[in-house]
Amino acid sequence: KAESQLDEARKKEVNAKQEYEMTKQAVGDETKFAAKDMEDAKKGIAAASEKQSNAEGELTVAEKELAADAKAKGELHHDCMSRAQSYETETKDRDEELNVIAKAKQIIKDSVEGASLAQVS
Repeated sequence: KAESQLDEARKKEVNAKQEYEMTKQAVGDETKFAAKDMEDAKKGIAAASEKQSNAEGELTVAEKELAADAKAKGELHHDCMSRAQSYETETKDRDEELNVIAKAKQIIKDSVEGASLAQVS
């Protein structure tokens, strides 16, 4: 009876040792995979942070360029409006001058015709 109890105890001990080794291996594997996953995640975070930093730098440049373009557009618009107003004023002045010249021509024509008629009569 003692031998059967001893054999049974040894079998339980062998089974327990095998379960322990299998559990130890499983935990070791999980730890190894978890460490690899964590390392990959840290690399991903670092890469994403670098991309974000680059994107923020590009955004800052784009915002500065946009502000410069908006300023240039405003200046161009102001210049265009000033030139349009100058053109309008010059056109109006030229039309007035042409009207004065036309009236002067008419007066000269009328006085020349009047003088011609006076000489003929």
